[in-house]
Amino acid sequence: MPTSLGRLPGILGLQSGEDVKWTYFGFAEYGHEMSIDRITNTKSPRNVVYEISGAVFDMSDGESGRDFGFGLEYIFTQEDVRERILHKDVFPHRIDGLVMLKAPVKEGQKWSFKAEDGSEVDARITRTGIDLDDDLAYCEVEYTTPDASMPDGLYRETRAFKKGLGVVAFKSTILPEVEFSYSLASTSRSR
Repeated sequence: MPTSLGRLPGILGLQSGEDVKWTYFGFAEYGHEMSIDRITNTKSPRNVVYEISGAVFDMSDGESGRDFGFGLEYIFTQEDVRERILHKDVFPHRIDGLVMLKAPVKEGQKWSFKAEDGSEVDARITRTGIDLDDDLAYCEVEYTTPDASMPDGLYRETRAFKKGLGVVAFKSTILPEVEFSYSLASTSRSR
C-alpha cells in the first residue's frame, strides 16, 4: 500500500467537504463517537488541519461527574500526519503529538519522533495489505515509548488504518498485564 502524503486524508477516512462520524466499541464496554468539526488549510506551512470532537460513552449514567468529551486535531504536513490531543479526561489516547503515519506507507517503514511531552517515540508499520473481507487496503502501525511501569519498560500502542475508513482498531497497554482495545463499529457520512 505505498502511498504519498497527498493521499493520506483518504486513508484516514477524511474527504474534503464531507462530515464523517465514527463510532467505536471495545474493552469492558468501552465506546466513543467522534466527528469532524472543521477543516482548515494553513498557508505557512502548508498544512491541512482536521478538528475533531467526540465523547466517550458514560457507562455510569451521569453519576461519575467526569468530563467524557475530547478534542483532537489531525494535522497533515508535507511529511506526515500527526494527532494532537487538545482535551481529554477519559479518552484512552496517550501520546500527544503522535506521528500516526509517514509516507511512504509500506510494511517495515520506521520513524522516530518526540511527543509533545518530550518523550521519544518509535513507530513501525508492521503490516500492510488488502483485507479479504471488504477489499480495502490497510496498514497496522506499532508505536512504543519508554515507560518503566510497563512490560519490557515500554508502553505499546497499535493502530490499524483502512483506506476510506481511518482508524479501525486500537490496542494499548494500560497496566503491566492488561491490554485495552477498541475497534470501529460504524461510520456515517453526509455532505
